Amino acid sequence: MKKGYILCLVFSLIFTCSIVNADTLATDYIKNLNEEDLFYDKTSDNNLRYIGENPNNYISFNGENWRIIGVMNNIDDGTGKKETRLKLVRPESIGKYSWDTSLTTEGINDWTTAKLMKLLNAGFDDYKDYSYENRTTLISLNNSLYWTRTSGKCLNMGNEHDCDFTKTGLTDSSKKLIGNSLWALGGMNNIEYNNAYTIYNEERESKAYSNHATKWIGTVALIYPSDILFATGDKEEYSANVASTEESYNFKQVTGTCINIGSENYGLIHSPSTNCFKYDWLAYDDEYWTLSPNYSNEASVTNCSKFGLYPYSHEADSYIDIYPSVYLKSNVAITGGTGTQDNPYTIDLASNCYYDESNSTYVWTNANQSNYKINDTISSKESCMSLNKEEEISNPQTGIKRINIIYILLTIPLFVIIMMLRKFKKFRN
Repeated sequence: MKKGYILCLVFSLIFTCSIVNADTLATDYIKNLNEEDLFYDKTSDNNLRYIGENPNNYISFNGENWRIIGVMNNIDDGTGKKETRLKLVRPESIGKYSWDTSLTTEGINDWTTAKLMKLLNAGFDDYKDYSYENRTTLISLNNSLYWTRTSGKCLNMGNEHDCDFTKTGLTDSSKKLIGNSLWALGGMNNIEYNNAYTIYNEERESKAYSNHATKWIGTVALIYPSDILFATGDKEEYSANVASTEESYNFKQVTGTCINIGSENYGLIHSPSTNCFKYDWLAYDDEYWTLSPNYSNEASVTNCSKFGLYPYSHEADSYIDIYPSVYLKSNVAITGGTGTQDNPYTIDLASNCYYDESNSTYVWTNANQSNYKINDTISSKESCMSLNKEEEISNPQTGIKRINIIYILLTIPLFVIIMMLRKFKKFRN
């Protein structure tokens, strides 16, 4: 009899817990964590960021472990609507590729036309260009291969290369969790003596070379230089040991300090002598591209390594590491995990109707319901709950929740059967 009780209890606890998690928005979940590796950046958007050497910000996405940069506020979804979203980055490079390349230039630092943008995003399956191997014949190159999880030809420094994303490209299920965003393409000229706040603002200003674009609406891009700067910080080391110093490195003078927990003093982290990059989880060893161009010329793009940020050292046609970055949709929910590398957060789309804490409203998320459109506001909590019950069976987004409820209901007849068997046993004795 005790075994029966225990079995019922286990069933109920497991599936009840998963129901609760299925409705917890990822942005709200992270904001409600009380962890020392989360810190508000005090910019005009006051984003909540993961900082330090190795925070617990792992998330299962695309069948891989990605990492959460932070809870980013005022993200334009491309229509003018501002949302709060999680920003992710792939912690493993997908390979070394040119930011942009052509036969006649050293690349153009306009992301809206960049060859790398065409490789990462949808809509360029039929794109053709010239290469050094085919100077007079247009051939298929960079054809949304990462987006479509396929293989083909890529262009690096004007040369053709075989590219295979059949194992690392985006899956259909992961693409349902990300959406268009308006990415700022503001450029930088002189990175010296600038801190993270200045760079953050420059990324969002309308400075670009000639007629290059300063905004882009799309899905897959790269991280910003400011993302790297704001990720540095170790509470034990730097809460009491922060000093402004002038270091000579890479043939130029830079002024920089590490992050000072509890103040607004963020600094540029060029010099390895400061150990700042030791406490920055976004400071990868090898050189890698960021999204930000240099507005003083048509070719240079800011890149980074564990030794610092450099706006001049590479033209766009150089090929260095690529770490894709995306914004999750605002209605993505945390369904499990603890954020460690061994137990990353798991995610799925939230139920039909959920509570948006940032706007204090109930929002509809299921496109299958003819009476509402996605992101429509629902009048009350009661209406929200009622609509969820109506759509649980038909809505694929809540399929897991529907199955969980069924399993819980199954525990009731199981309990009854066990009780009947026990009474029958007593009767026979």
